[in-house]
Amino acid sequence: MKAFSKLILIVFVVCGFSACHENHFNTNANLQLSDFDALRVDEYKFSKLKINECLGRLVKADKDTTSADQQTRTHYLSTEALLWVDRYGVRSQADTLLKYINKVDEIGFSPVHFRSAQIERDLNRMRNLEFDDANDINTVASRLDYNLTKAFLRYYCGQRYGFINPHKVFNRLDRDADDTLHTIFRQLYDVHTKVLNNEEYVSLLGKVSSDSVPEMLRDAEPQNELYKKLKAMLPASTGYERERILVNMERCRWRNEDYHYNHDKYIVVNVPSYELIAFDKGDILEMKVVCGSGKTKTPLLNSNIMRMDLNPQWVMPFSIVKKDIAAHAGDSAYFARNHYCVKEKSTGKLLTPHHVSASAFRSGAYKCFQEGGEGNALGRIIFRFQNNFSIYLHDTSNKSTFGRDDRSASHGCIRVEKPYELAQFLLDDKDEKTLEKIKYSMEMRTRVPADGAEQEMQKIDKSKIIRYLDIKPQVPLFITYYTMYLMPDGNLRRYADVYGYDRVMASRLNNYR
Repeated sequence: MKAFSKLILIVFVVCGFSACHENHFNTNANLQLSDFDALRVDEYKFSKLKINECLGRLVKADKDTTSADQQTRTHYLSTEALLWVDRYGVRSQADTLLKYINKVDEIGFSPVHFRSAQIERDLNRMRNLEFDDANDINTVASRLDYNLTKAFLRYYCGQRYGFINPHKVFNRLDRDADDTLHTIFRQLYDVHTKVLNNEEYVSLLGKVSSDSVPEMLRDAEPQNELYKKLKAMLPASTGYERERILVNMERCRWRNEDYHYNHDKYIVVNVPSYELIAFDKGDILEMKVVCGSGKTKTPLLNSNIMRMDLNPQWVMPFSIVKKDIAAHAGDSAYFARNHYCVKEKSTGKLLTPHHVSASAFRSGAYKCFQEGGEGNALGRIIFRFQNNFSIYLHDTSNKSTFGRDDRSASHGCIRVEKPYELAQFLLDDKDEKTLEKIKYSMEMRTRVPADGAEQEMQKIDKSKIIRYLDIKPQVPLFITYYTMYLMPDGNLRRYADVYGYDRVMASRLNNYR
C-alpha cells in the first residue's frame, strides 16, 4: 500500500510539472505507470531548507550592480519565495520571457547578459525531469527561478524605464572643484524621469503569478518614432554609428513627466545641435544658440517660460566674482567702464567698488551686478523660467559666437540668436503695439553719450518702454541632449557628442552588450 502511495505521488509530481504547457515542450506526455518503476521519489521532492540554501548561494555569488540585480537579491533574501516554479511545475510566463530575452540582439544587447542559455537548459531539465541526484531538483529549481527573476527585471525595467538611471550617471559626473571637504558633484540632469522605488519593484514581482506578464513585456518597448527609426537602423550599423544609435535609443526609454508632443506650442533646445526650435502648431522658428562650456555645462531640464524682462541687470555668479572681478579690485575705471556695481549682501547697501578688496570679493559677502542696457552680458532681453540653476534664455552683447561651429561658451545660460523673434513667438496675443514697444525697448539708448549730450536722453519716449511682460499661457521648454534627433520633417540629424555624454552612457550599456 505504501509503495502504491509513493507511485501515485510520483505520477502527481511529474504530471504537475507538465501542466499548462504545450505537448511539444513535454516529452513525458505519453508516459505509462510502468515507466516509473525505476524512479525514486526523493529525486522529485522539493525541500524548503535546501531551496533556501541554494538561493543563499546564488545571492552571494551574484556581484552584478544594476538596480534590477539588487532587487533580485533583495527579493530572495527577504522572502525566500520562488516566483516561477511551484509544485505544479514552471509557469508558462517563463516561455514568454525566454522568447523576449532570446531576441535582445534586436536592441543591440546580448542574451548572455540575461542568462538565457542557462534558463533554457534548466527549463528543459525541469520539464523532462532530468536530475542527477536527490538534491538536484532543488538546485535546478532555485537557479531557474533566480535567473528568471533577474532576467525579467533586467528586461522589463530596462525597456520600460531605461537600462541607465540618468540621475545617477549625469549627476555624479562633474565634481565641484570648489569643495575640499566632501565629494560634491554639479547637478547636470534635472528632468523629472521615472525611477522605480522598492515598493514598486515588489509590486512588479507580485505580477509574475498573474497572466499579465506577456502583456507587460509587449508594452515595455518605447513606441516613439525616433526609437523605431533607430532600432530599424541598428542591424546595418557598426562602430561609432552603432554606439550612437544605442545611446539615443536608451534616451528614448526614459519615462519623463512631460514630453514636447503633449503640447501644441513649445520650445526645444537640443544642446549638441546648438539650436533652438520653437513650435506653434504648424509654425516653426529655428535659431542658433550658445550653450555652457565643458566646465560649466548647460543642465538638462524641463520647465515653462513665464516672463521676459527688457534691459535686465546681470547678477554675476559667485564663481565669476571670485575669479574675474576680484582680480580688478580697486580699479574704479574698470567697474565704471563695464557698468559694474557692488552691493553688500547682508544690508543691500550700494558700495563704491574702490573700497572693496579682492579678499572681500572672494569671501562671498558682496554681490556684483551689471546695469541693464547696451553692453550688458545678458543683452537687451531675458526669458525667465523656473529652475534650480539660475540659468535663462537671453540675448547677448557678443554676437560673434553665433558664427562658430562649436558654440559651447557660456556659464550655463543659453544665448539666443534671434531674441526679438523669440519674444514675438512667445506672445499668445501678438498685438502690434506690444511688439513695437518690445522692439523700441530693445533698441533705445540707455547710456548718456560720451559728449554729455543730455538732449538725446530726453528724446526717449517712456510710454514705449517695457520693463517686463508675463507670458500667458506659459510656454513649455525642454532642454535636452540627443546626438541623433528626428526633425518635424522626418529627417534624422546627427550631432557631435559635445559634453561626452554618449561615451559615458555607452560604457554603462556595456553591462548588456
